[in-house]
Amino acid sequence: MKKVKIAVIAALIAICAAAFAGCGGNGSPRAAMNAYVAGMNNGDLNKMAAACYPQKSGEYEAYVKNDKNKGEYGKGDTKLTVKKFSADTDGDKATATATFKFEGKAGILSVKFDALECKNIVFRKIDGKWYINAESFTVSLSAAVGKAVLGIK
Repeated sequence: MKKVKIAVIAALIAICAAAFAGCGGNGSPRAAMNAYVAGMNNGDLNKMAAACYPQKSGEYEAYVKNDKNKGEYGKGDTKLTVKKFSADTDGDKATATATFKFEGKAGILSVKFDALECKNIVFRKIDGKWYINAESFTVSLSAAVGKAVLGIK
């Protein structure tokens, strides 16, 4: 049983890391998060990248070019829904906590979590638009999935 849990955690972390490796700017941190989640659920890699980087920036182009999954998000394997979101804004930076509903596959296993709480998601404001710091989101979501699989509160 322990080996199964470890395998599930490893697979889910890989899914989360791939999905959140790069994140369009929007008028608020919540709008940036919603845009990213919508892009992920619909398999729209450009929308996902635009939630993390200004379009036509080097980071945006690199994310789209180097995407290891080649736009395989949102093909029915993973669905993420924002249930709660709160952000503390300080100038051009914000830190958020979000609760997600997650449904997806980890290898041959189907998984569903109704309340994954992700803390310390960092956002930055560039030229008046908000963008997700992809690394902070990947770490936070991976930790939340790992805790859920292990049953840690």
